Amino acid sequence: MENEQKNILDLKPPDMPDYLILAWISFISFCLRHNDCLEAYQKETGDTFKFASTPIDRAIDEVTGREWGFLSNFVSWVNKNHWGEFKKENKNV
Repeated sequence: MENEQKNILDLKPPDMPDYLILAWISFISFCLRHNDCLEAYQKETGDTFKFASTPIDRAIDEVTGREWGFLSNFVSWVNKNHWGEFKKENKNV
């Protein structure tokens, strides 16, 4: 099995300038910690993933890709529904 490195920065909007990366990561973290945001995501997507509470279950989710799959889908949903796109006409602001 290939040991592919996964990086949250691979999920950032492609047109987002580098100076917004820290704000974006903080926002994603905020959304992951707030049940109302997670519940809205689950209601809209039907994804029932919950982070495992034991180390062995967490390791299983990581090895099977379930954790990364959830993060990828959740971040894409947050980007689309809450973060938005960086408008090209505003890049000089």
